[in-house]
Amino acid sequence: LKGHAVLVMQAIDNLVSNAVKYTDLGGRVDVISEIEGEEAVVRIKDTGYGIPPDKLEVIFEPFVRLKDPRAVHTPGTGLGLSLVKAFVEAHGGRIEVISQYDRGSQFSIYLPLEPLNTPMKNHTRATYLDLSTVVENHNSRESV
Repeated sequence: LKGHAVLVMQAIDNLVSNAVKYTDLGGRVDVISEIEGEEAVVRIKDTGYGIPPDKLEVIFEPFVRLKDPRAVHTPGTGLGLSLVKAFVEAHGGRIEVISQYDRGSQFSIYLPLEPLNTPMKNHTRATYLDLSTVVENHNSRESV
């Protein structure tokens, strides 16, 4: 798998944490990893609150928090999903979500694989991820 281990794990951790936070006691959270063609895929599926269909377009924008009375006491800044998307896209991947309100959600991260016999080129110990556009746009966004 190509990628920065800390950022990839942070993205997965955020999705798992969200699934746990937004699933009631007795619900279920599954994490599945597999290879599909030239991609590594991680799916986080829950039986939680789900996301209303009209909100699926905005959940990856910075500082967006959905207003749901069941989650009124759930802490968060609304940055988690925007950071997950930024981390995944910085690795040449993509994120997809399928959700049914009151039934649960499935977030899928797709990351490109690097052939095992190809050495990493231009490898450095430091990784730079420019998130300045996330910060610049936060004042123009309102909570949904």
